[in-house]
Amino acid sequence: MKLLKKEKAEKIQIIISSKWKYELYKEFNKAFEKNKTPSEITREIMKTDLKSHGQEIVKLVPKLIENKQKIILTQDKELKIFKKHETDIEKEFNADLKIEIAENSKEDKAKNAMPGKPAIIIK
Repeated sequence: MKLLKKEKAEKIQIIISSKWKYELYKEFNKAFEKNKTPSEITREIMKTDLKSHGQEIVKLVPKLIENKQKIILTQDKELKIFKKHETDIEKEFNADLKIEIAENSKEDKAKNAMPGKPAIIIK
């Protein structure tokens, strides 16, 4: 809210990352234990079913190395955590809240959601 310089939100939308990105983090963590360069890690990840997301993976791997990401959640666990606290979040911000997964979202910003870092839209 402070970043957007908003006093009040009417609606807040939280978009949980796509399932394939959780798998990417899992594969990244395995590859990072053996290799430290982006090209070696990317090569290992491309040996999996994630290869279909190759262009995005090439961009994400250097960021994951830089941030030393170690996400152990799954999409289901992260969604359950937000759902469990849905009422608390609505009360805190006095706004309607919608929680969804990226695969079901029509929002362009959904593609920016990452494991542990959901996309948030405030209206």
